[in-house]
Amino acid sequence: MRKSIVDVLIVDDYELTRSGMVSLLATTPGIAVVGAVSCSEQAGRFCRDAPPDVILMDANIAGMGALEATRNFSDRFTDVPLIILGVYDHQPYPGLVLEAGARGYALKNGSLAQLLDAIQSVAKGQRYVAPLVAQNMIFGAATDSTASLLERISPREMQILLMVAQGEANGQIAARLNLSPKTVSTYRYRLYDKLEVRNDVELTRLALRYNLLPEEA
Repeated sequence: MRKSIVDVLIVDDYELTRSGMVSLLATTPGIAVVGAVSCSEQAGRFCRDAPPDVILMDANIAGMGALEATRNFSDRFTDVPLIILGVYDHQPYPGLVLEAGARGYALKNGSLAQLLDAIQSVAKGQRYVAPLVAQNMIFGAATDSTASLLERISPREMQILLMVAQGEANGQIAARLNLSPKTVSTYRYRLYDKLEVRNDVELTRLALRYNLLPEEA
């Protein structure tokens, strides 16, 4: 018999966002928030000890990042579906996380009803894609050349690309990802080389051109 209550683990490195999500879902019938952690590594330990029914993870999570975490969780916890909660409503980012193994992609600016639909859908073994994202996928928001270009970079490089394009400095990125500033610089210059750009300005323009940034960025 199917459970009437869906156990949800929330993964977000911003305390205010995390606590707000807990408060929002804690009063929702049919949902039980069984944990709230700040990084994918903590989520992995939680799942090993007491697997939830659904993981709800922020797309910009610190640590290994959502793309890498999705691949990792898909391999290690095959029975625990993962929903990525993000701000990117155009390709290629939603497609990348779904391809990596996420069972759902919901938007942060979506409605509570849509979020609950996402949680209930993946808990039943179905897939969920936010309506606006699905529409953009259907109408081909990303071109083949975009996909080809972005296939050159790793999940960690994609994570750093998004952070650089949103104006975060090396020190900020290093602190969030638990890396040294020198390592972040190395990733940065790899991105320049792989994406054929010369500086952060061109990197940001590329991110904007390929709809990698939210509308407000």
